[in-house]
Amino acid sequence: MEQFTFERLFNSLLTKLKESGKVVEVSNHFKPTESIQNMFYYLWNFEDAHHCLKPKCSLSVKSDVESDKLRAEGNKFYQKKHLKQALELYNKSIMAATHPKMKLKENLSPEQKCDTEYKALSLGFANRSAILIELEQYEKCICDIDLALYYGYPKLLHSKLAERKAKCFLALKKYKEAEEIVEGAIKDLDALNLEESKSRTTRDALVQLLQQCQQNAISNGKENIIDANVNQYEVHCLGIGMSSLTNDQLLFKYRNPQAPSLIESNPNIPSLSSAVTLEYKPDRGRFLVATKDINPGEVVVYEKPFSSTLLLNNKEILNTHCYYCLALCLTPLPCPTCKLVVFCSDTCQKSGLLENHHVECSSLPMLADLEIGRNAILAHKIVAQMTFSKLKSLIPIYEEEIKQRSPKEYGLNEKNIYDSSDYRTIYNLVGNSNQRSVADLFKRTAMSFVITKLLIQSKTFFVDEFGSAFNPSEEDVMLIGTVLMVHMMNLPCNAHSITELQVNVDSFRDSESQEIGAGAFPVLSLCNHSCNPATSRSSYGSVEVLLAVRLIPAGSEVTDSYGSHFSFQDKKDRNLSLEQQYCFKCNCDACMFNWPIYDCLPISPSIRTSEIIMDKKLDESELDSKKSLQIQLKKVESDFHIYYNKILVGDVSEENTNAMIEMVEFLDRYCEIPSRLYFEAQETLKHCLDRKSASNFIRREV
Repeated sequence: MEQFTFERLFNSLLTKLKESGKVVEVSNHFKPTESIQNMFYYLWNFEDAHHCLKPKCSLSVKSDVESDKLRAEGNKFYQKKHLKQALELYNKSIMAATHPKMKLKENLSPEQKCDTEYKALSLGFANRSAILIELEQYEKCICDIDLALYYGYPKLLHSKLAERKAKCFLALKKYKEAEEIVEGAIKDLDALNLEESKSRTTRDALVQLLQQCQQNAISNGKENIIDANVNQYEVHCLGIGMSSLTNDQLLFKYRNPQAPSLIESNPNIPSLSSAVTLEYKPDRGRFLVATKDINPGEVVVYEKPFSSTLLLNNKEILNTHCYYCLALCLTPLPCPTCKLVVFCSDTCQKSGLLENHHVECSSLPMLADLEIGRNAILAHKIVAQMTFSKLKSLIPIYEEEIKQRSPKEYGLNEKNIYDSSDYRTIYNLVGNSNQRSVADLFKRTAMSFVITKLLIQSKTFFVDEFGSAFNPSEEDVMLIGTVLMVHMMNLPCNAHSITELQVNVDSFRDSESQEIGAGAFPVLSLCNHSCNPATSRSSYGSVEVLLAVRLIPAGSEVTDSYGSHFSFQDKKDRNLSLEQQYCFKCNCDACMFNWPIYDCLPISPSIRTSEIIMDKKLDESELDSKKSLQIQLKKVESDFHIYYNKILVGDVSEENTNAMIEMVEFLDRYCEIPSRLYFEAQETLKHCLDRKSASNFIRREV
């Protein structure tokens, strides 16, 4: 099957230009001195572009036939007790099944019924509930049972689900609810008037279960029944241990923990710590500076994205992560229309459908097929999220603000607040269009062209106040095309990866971060790069947290890493990479003093000169000589290996994390850097911080 990727469409346009001898003529309209409005206008009015840059219509259609096939495959794995594979197939079966166009109901009960039966969907939820009870996911099991009943699960099989639901309530020590479920199931079974031979076994099982419910209620829960409200895994993730869970059990566990918050927010930049302020210099742009000492492990930025998206080229991620909050979900709920995305909860499903997915739903399959890159996908998401009517009213206001304000004030609202939820903060990010090559500008304009076409084809973006689609005027198209151009320029320099720690259950030392999506974070974008960054980012679903990974003295810059680190790349390669993507030359300490890569670093650090030794943090008794610091350094070197080995096998307790924090702070205050010990202590601290963020247990195939 011929694939209509963006690269293929773009190459066809290049070929057309070469064949017609128009390369030079067209190139003259794509220069760093040309405005982005003029570049888009020229390409939109270029006939060959409409002929070549035509995205192929691609649909994501629900199919009960496909759903039934996936569920049947899942049944085979379930019968063999291969629960992980069975769960994956049941999830896909639910995604593929025909679904009503309305949102899922809240607080479902067996008495509620959908107006129309959706057999494939109901069977998918029912079969998934069978796995969930085995995994001791009782609340989720109850939810799936209610959904199966709501969508028309066959009446003859209701007693089976009632029995399963009652067992969940028993496990949760909700004996009254369990008893009511069983009593109702017995009445419903009797009402069916089945032959005694067909109902006796089922009825006997229900009666026996009813007796168990009554006995447990009398004993007031003294029997040894699992309390599903106690999450042993959460205990493990705090580093206390994992003895209660086998490696196989860990495969069904994952973390969507609450992100650590700021101790105190900057009054003008709410997502930023009060210990940091925003500065500006013409030769450096905006940057962040510490107003007081920031210790390793402290939260510098806590930020929800203005907009975020999963990677559309990874079906596994799309099948397992919420499209709204990007959290990993064990029992995803489907989009009612497409089979491309899922949601982790009824709340996220409602929010996602209402806020933006209804606009982009029909375009996502085509966007995925185009393989156009994460920044173009994020640009599409931002524009769809804003809606045409909002953009039409806001862009003139923002453009006028740009003319009247200084660069330091870009993105501030009427109250002089830099608010991450305010679109002007994203619109005003630096794009460096005046430093891009002709080829780069032409390609980004072509991407904006294709996305504009998708928005027109969707019939959901260009809509009036009543939601009716209309054909956009040339002025409307120019507005949206130009807005897309703004983001095609500024996202490559400012968008941030959203990651998830993949923890190998058979070897914790093999854990590594995997990119699952990207987001637009206006406050994070204020951080300049350093090849020896002061901070490290951790993802909590779509929320990003910036934490200090070394001592940041008052008055020094708060830096992040744009992907280049002194320990992995030499100065020449780092600078080349940074200049190509971010259009600047790095002048951090690692570059200015040409720090060596890791293999060439001294293994042990040395103590700094006397003025550093006289730091007030030392006790008076320790100020006698340099020797006392050398003794402490030897202890740090010895302790590092002890704590490192504990962390290596998965123990990221507060004690071990704090030990790493203290070591990094000591090395920063009193030792010459860089050194291997300094780098290894920082990296171990980063791992501890990552292990407390969103993580997924996997088994890596050999």
